[in-house]
Amino acid sequence: SGIMLSGCDAFDSQLSIGSGLRSFLENANGLTHRAQRLLGGGNSLAPEFTEADIRQPMRPNGVTAPDDDAYKALLANNFADWRLEVSGLVEKPLSLTREQLMN
Repeated sequence: SGIMLSGCDAFDSQLSIGSGLRSFLENANGLTHRAQRLLGGGNSLAPEFTEADIRQPMRPNGVTAPDDDAYKALLANNFADWRLEVSGLVEKPLSLTREQLMN
């Protein structure tokens, strides 16, 4: 059911919580899950975990506090000077500030 709607912004307003279309899709998801269990002999296609199995908070991947001078300078200025550089094989290279990205 999700494949039919992927990428369709036209359905955004109809998929809000409590809407009829969303309820229909959630019920279809449950039906698909039960049919998979029936046909697959109760075996799941991928491991499934309970909420208790999920470690919170998740550990970050990589360094959380870099120790180089460039990072320290950005941090001291609350990243006001940071820019996202879009370059390489693009038609229009860009240099965007945090403020531009947030607006």
